Amino acid sequence: MRNVHFDLFILVLALLSIFILPPITLAAQWSYPLESFPERQSLKKFGQLITPEFYLDQESLFPNKFLGYHAGMDLEIFTDELNKKVPVFAVSEGTILYYGNVQGYGGVILEHISDQNLIVLIGHLNLHDINLGVEDQVKSGQKIAYLGDAFSTDSGGERKHLHLGIYKGTDIYFKGYETDKNILNSKWLNPDAFLKDKINKNIPETQSAVSNISQTTSPKTPPDFFYINLSRLINFIHHFFSLIFNK
Repeated sequence: MRNVHFDLFILVLALLSIFILPPITLAAQWSYPLESFPERQSLKKFGQLITPEFYLDQESLFPNKFLGYHAGMDLEIFTDELNKKVPVFAVSEGTILYYGNVQGYGGVILEHISDQNLIVLIGHLNLHDINLGVEDQVKSGQKIAYLGDAFSTDSGGERKHLHLGIYKGTDIYFKGYETDKNILNSKWLNPDAFLKDKINKNIPETQSAVSNISQTTSPKTPPDFFYINLSRLINFIHHFFSLIFNK
């Protein structure tokens, strides 16, 4: 005859082992800051050397003539978005390090990416319609702002577009251009290559350049430790009692 006390002892040990296991490490989720990310890259790209000649015959489009190596990438609007609200999304889970106005950018958000030595800089934003502030936590795909109107204070007097930069460190750093290419390469990452790599690794949980899925909603939040272990517990109990009653 089977020893019931021994079976119960094994059950208790199994339950304890389930709940003292460390949380499962889930891959960080990443998103693009604007829908149709690849199609918006038509003007200033990462690392592009911007000289006075770049602005010839484009004075109306570029009233402010910044020079140097572009330390980010610009994402342009489509024709029908000029007078529409264009939502901007957090690219990953993190903490707001800065949320305010900066000369040349207008509205700016700096986000410290969780558990990484990286800051995401997003500029030319209207920050008035969304209630966020410094030290607030955001998730990948969360709406964090709208693009500022063309040639307004929110856009820093620039055309309606988004400037996206990703730099190493945890400091507050607002440069949009570097005069030294060595500093550019040591401080900044190419946002296009970086995000495409991260997002393609997370398919199907996040949007990718291949799938062209709309980002009007946030990606699904990964299950937390409680629900993972609850599922483990249910499956274990079912298996355990099946063994007992089948003996």
